[in-house]
Amino acid sequence: MKESKLVKIAKYIEDNGLELADLSINGLGYASIGILYEIDKEWKYFDSKELGFYLLIVVFILNIVFGVLILRKRRRLSEYKIKVENLSNKVQLLENDIENLYSDFFSLFNDQLAIIYHRLNFTANERISVYRHKNSKFEIIGRYSLNNKLAQVRRKSYPDSEGFIKNAWESENGEFSLNNLPEFVDGQKQKYYRAILKECAMPADSLRDIRFKGRSYYLKSLTDSANLNRKAIIVFESFETDKFDSETINSILEEEDQRLTLFIEKMKTNGNENDLANIKGF
Repeated sequence: MKESKLVKIAKYIEDNGLELADLSINGLGYASIGILYEIDKEWKYFDSKELGFYLLIVVFILNIVFGVLILRKRRRLSEYKIKVENLSNKVQLLENDIENLYSDFFSLFNDQLAIIYHRLNFTANERISVYRHKNSKFEIIGRYSLNNKLAQVRRKSYPDSEGFIKNAWESENGEFSLNNLPEFVDGQKQKYYRAILKECAMPADSLRDIRFKGRSYYLKSLTDSANLNRKAIIVFESFETDKFDSETINSILEEEDQRLTLFIEKMKTNGNENDLANIKGF
């Protein structure tokens, strides 16, 4: 909301009241003294020069008082600025510590995904990603693949209203699988897209934005430690067909469930709940 001129004037007077008072006293005081000396008039009990002399003493004393007050104010402001600067430096150090802490936390989480990856004997044709559900979207919080190109993250989040993620998230058992998508090659690209749209709803721009043109997918919802609410989705993707055996994957996930759940529930940033992916640099 834009401040009115009256409010701006009031704030200016509040911030500079002592200086304005000192200037006013100097201006009016010395002007009055000059006038009294200039008129050189006598009254019954005193004359104008005598009154001017007393007024000079009063103005001089007030100058000293306001000068001391202004110096104290400036010293307090200087001390306040130093404190603010010190606190800002401490906040920056804390933010750096938090960033390093969560960067390490992400690395540990990706190590956990690597354990699952290698237990399933995956190759450089596969990758595992985990998305946490928050505010009607899924935010990526971890990804692992032997293939560095597949491990890269370009898109940080997806809406929960489209794609295979929506199918898994809303299904009765919290799962979704697809094992025989056509190969994405020249001459069959539209066939690939049509096969995806046959399985899920997805806007055209999101469809074209898919970089991993996998042929096998398996998605499973992950619940909280009390097994009451779904919190995230783990996504398995492969360039090969008929790659994923859900029973084998679920058996390993059950064994790793406690550690996975712990990581997901502990992955919280500061009170603003910023994107976790930003900390890791996704």
